[in-house]
Amino acid sequence: MRGSPQVVPNDKVPAGLLDDDFLSDLDQAFERIQMVNSEPEKKVSRKKAKKVEKDLEAMRKTYLSLAQVHLRPVLRYLKAIQMGVSSKDLCEIVHYVVGPLVGKTRKVGLVDQTKALIAFQRNLKKTIAAKSKVITKEQQEALSQTFSEVQKGFELEFRGHSTAVVNLLGYYKALRKNKEVEEGDFKKLFAVGIPSISMLRKSSITDLVSLSGIGPEKISSFRKTAREFNILSLL
Repeated sequence: MRGSPQVVPNDKVPAGLLDDDFLSDLDQAFERIQMVNSEPEKKVSRKKAKKVEKDLEAMRKTYLSLAQVHLRPVLRYLKAIQMGVSSKDLCEIVHYVVGPLVGKTRKVGLVDQTKALIAFQRNLKKTIAAKSKVITKEQQEALSQTFSEVQKGFELEFRGHSTAVVNLLGYYKALRKNKEVEEGDFKKLFAVGIPSISMLRKSSITDLVSLSGIGPEKISSFRKTAREFNILSLL
């Protein structure tokens, strides 16, 4: 039997841990809630109900800790946009990170955070689909405004600098030129929430496979590209 879920401190949580095992635990917690609520009132002990609610609350706190780590790179991406990085490719990278979180956050029962993610994702999609080749000032303001609610809901603190984002964006563009890299690969790789190209260069193949779900041969190729990449190659 599994014990009660433990809250994991932010500084102890590696990126990319919003996995199926954790979501399976959430499903079980919700099932226990539903079972308790459906039992005849006289059969439901107050102690049992409190235990279930306590477990669910602990899992929500753990999820928030994981999501905070997962979303930290987005803070860096948005700061770069505010400082003048206007490539719409950056919005695609952000979308890869944010998209998978919407359903998971809803599943946990964090209503306000889910609404904030949906509003931000809607602006991302509008910006990506717009005819303009770069992020306009109006689009930048809309993204910043809706992301501020995400930042507030997940209690995110800014770390990093725009130079790292520029290098990561260049790496993304370099991968886009490789016709052998499929759309599914981009979704899996950037959904991890990559803070900088240094993370890809320094991580082991085992860790990258575990985080992204991409096979060892392909992820090894992506890491090699990261190690060999130079921003000047795009000029």
